[in-house]
Amino acid sequence: MGEVMGVRSDALQGRRAVVVTGASAGGERATAFAVARRGWNVALLARGLPGLEGVLRDVDAAGGRAMIIPRDVADMERVFAAADRVAAECGAIDLWVNNAMLNVFGPNDLIPPAEFRRATEVANLGTCTACRPRCAICARATRGRSCRSAPRSPTA
Repeated sequence: MGEVMGVRSDALQGRRAVVVTGASAGGERATAFAVARRGWNVALLARGLPGLEGVLRDVDAAGGRAMIIPRDVADMERVFAAADRVAAECGAIDLWVNNAMLNVFGPNDLIPPAEFRRATEVANLGTCTACRPRCAICARATRGRSCRSAPRSPTA
C-alpha cells in the first residue's frame, strides 16, 4: 500500500490525513499506527530513514496508507515543503501531531555544547517550526486540528 516518498495522489484522496513528526519512534510511532488502523492517510516525518521505513511497514500492515518524508523539523523550509506535499496529495490535513524530539543523555557539564545546542534546537525550535506550516494550512482550509504532546527536556 504505502510507498517510500511516492504514494499516488488518487490513492490518498477521500481519506482523513494526519502528519506525525518524530514518527520513527516512541509515542509518535504508536500514534501513526493507531490512526492508520482507523483508515487514515499518515504522513510520517522524521530524520531517520530506517525508522521511517519500519513504521511504514507497521502502517501498511494495519491497513493504512502512508508516505514517508525524511525531514529535520528544525528546517522550516523543508517542513513547509512537506506540509504542501501532504496537502496536495491527500487533499487536506486533518490532524498534525507535532512532537519530534532529540535527547542527549549524560551529566549536563559533560554534554558537548554542539550536542546540547542541537537537542535544544530540535526540541524547542523544531516544535515552533513544525507548527508554522500547520497554522498556514489551517488558515487556508475549513478543517484540521493540531496537537502537541507535553514538552520534555532534551537533556537528562
